[in-house]
Amino acid sequence: MKTILFLSLLFPLCAIAGDADYKIVIREHHFYPSELTVIAGKKMTLLIENQDATPEEFDSDALNREQRIRGHGNITLYLEPLAPGHYAFAGELHEATAQGVIVAK
Repeated sequence: MKTILFLSLLFPLCAIAGDADYKIVIREHHFYPSELTVIAGKKMTLLIENQDATPEEFDSDALNREQRIRGHGNITLYLEPLAPGHYAFAGELHEATAQGVIVAK
């Protein structure tokens, strides 16, 4: 019984410690969250899910990424470790409303 309790406490910590994946949702031509804080100096996977029926294009000069996301689709971006700082991005097809920033700390 003590072993089961110990393992149940240990596994959630392992999952959190190794988790460097992040998600951004596009809804009504806005990014949620519009400010995403990530861990600086670690490789990461960023999933971008477009919940709108219309396509969007994730565009970031700071991250050197530009990728189209079909309506009700998603993409996965693999990012190299970021130095501490702010990395702006926008939805090129709805740039007036789809704005965001990744903050690496």
